[in-house]
Amino acid sequence: YHIPKTIQQCDKLISLSPLKTHRQTGISLSLKNYFGIGPGTQYGFPKSGLHKLGAVDEVIVDLFSFHPADYAILGGEWGIEGDGPHAPGARSVHYNVIIAGASAVAVDAVGAAVMGFDPGQIRHLRLAERKGFGGWDLPLVWTRGHAVDEARRPFRPPTGWPGKG
Repeated sequence: YHIPKTIQQCDKLISLSPLKTHRQTGISLSLKNYFGIGPGTQYGFPKSGLHKLGAVDEVIVDLFSFHPADYAILGGEWGIEGDGPHAPGARSVHYNVIIAGASAVAVDAVGAAVMGFDPGQIRHLRLAERKGFGGWDLPLVWTRGHAVDEARRPFRPPTGWPGKG
């Protein structure tokens, strides 16, 4: 992997991502955000060269392992559902929610559940947990504010996505 020095050498790394779906991974949140660190000069735009390095979920966790996020923030005013973000089936969703925490895996699990996905069906979350980056099992994730069920707003899944919960 070609990893920028700014990622390798930074003191703290904060991942900031909207709530959005993705055809290959179901969700595209904090961990999937790491696809963006791959230099376009090496991997092209939109980082298609990274897909040649292995299964997308494994590449996500590999990239995350170079400098796991010290803090993850999801949400905001808008998200994307369906076959997003660039496919014809993508649609913007107005949804004012913020999900944040020190474990990107747990934050992504809560984000997935809020979006109506089963976190256990998100392969890169399971892989990240196996590598010791945090847990995705919602009963073990401590949350404050609204309960996941109160904040849930099911997003339309990507076409053919089996991991809808």
